[in-house]
Amino acid sequence: MRDYLKTGTAVFFALLAFLVSAYGVDDKLAKNYPSIAPYTFLIPLAMLTVTGLMALSLAMHLIISVFERLQRIWGTSLRNTTVSKCAFSDLPVIHRLAAEKVGDVSDLAQTQALYNHNKDCFRKIVDVKTQAVIGYFCVVPLTSKGVAQVQERNLLSGTVDLDNFAKRFAKGSSVYIGSIAGANTKGAAAAVEQLKLFLMNKDCLKAFARPMTKHGVRLVKNYGFAPVSTHDRVGTGVFVYKIRQI
Repeated sequence: MRDYLKTGTAVFFALLAFLVSAYGVDDKLAKNYPSIAPYTFLIPLAMLTVTGLMALSLAMHLIISVFERLQRIWGTSLRNTTVSKCAFSDLPVIHRLAAEKVGDVSDLAQTQALYNHNKDCFRKIVDVKTQAVIGYFCVVPLTSKGVAQVQERNLLSGTVDLDNFAKRFAKGSSVYIGSIAGANTKGAAAAVEQLKLFLMNKDCLKAFARPMTKHGVRLVKNYGFAPVSTHDRVGTGVFVYKIRQI
């Protein structure tokens, strides 16, 4: 009801300002009352100002209402997802998703080899209603060799070398975010939120990443990842985020 009142008031003052100008009310006042002639221009100006302020107030109110509505929808969407460890049979599904959303990914055989090396590093996001896999992420703990390789930007060259990755997570591990993707907006959002929880629950020290998509670039910017080297750039270089102090 308040929105309709604001709209009606804004329209009323806009019409009033138009009529004042159209019928020359300000000119007539200036003619009949010469003493106020220098100030008659303020009449339509004041009406237009009030109209503008009312319109701005209405626009801001509508924007806030839409934003709050989207937040409610977004929150509901996240609650309608679950996260769980990937089974071996899930790997073809998430591999297809990675190929579609990320593009440059290891082949399925290497993905399966990495899974067998550390079954704890793959997580899938499932839509509660449809039970479809709508997102996933892969985070692998690095060995000392792996940390050196990722800092030298050699980790992704050639085939996957399992010596770069630890077989289990340990407190204070440095990890590599191998991939994260969502089949849709809900899946992508849930994957990001669950990834943050995963890193905290595993008590990791540092997380390395090499963003390869626009979504990945946005993530490293938004979450404060820093380039490993001054020569690294978003899209080509390696970035690190210190999750906690030693």
